[in-house]
Amino acid sequence: MFKNYHLKVFFVLIWVLFPHHIVAKNLIESARVWPAREYTRITLESLKPISNDQMILKNPDRLVIDLHDIEVNDDLKNLSTKILSSDPNIKQIRVAKFNSQVSRVVIELRAESKINIFSLKPAGTYKHRLVIDVYPRIDELMAFVQDKERKDLTPSKKDNVSSSQKLIKKK
Repeated sequence: MFKNYHLKVFFVLIWVLFPHHIVAKNLIESARVWPAREYTRITLESLKPISNDQMILKNPDRLVIDLHDIEVNDDLKNLSTKILSSDPNIKQIRVAKFNSQVSRVVIELRAESKINIFSLKPAGTYKHRLVIDVYPRIDELMAFVQDKERKDLTPSKKDNVSSSQKLIKKK
């Protein structure tokens, strides 16, 4: 009985000294995706800051994000279902446990992309956030301007006909 008592006291002390919320791994509480023509934004939200590493791989183009001390839960797993087939920047997302300390998010890109990843501290109702912006490598606005300039420099068939007619009339 004396042994049992000491064991109980030991566990209570451990619980008090190391509360579960401190020992527990971080969880993604919300995962959001905003696709747009200009860029696609992915936001992962959690109670604690999200420690991460990233790398870009080629053939096929993809972004790999290792989330340290993050459990793979339904919010993180379901991130892949939030990518629309019409998303102009992202083909698909895969999420898996890489090892006991790391959860890996692999974002397959439609083409070579410019990536911007940053963290935001809690604000209002939002908690800690990891934000991933995926921009197309070619600036859409510059591509539009260049396309417009090409069209303006290329004479239309109507212009060619009227020029020919003018030459014929002069003779």
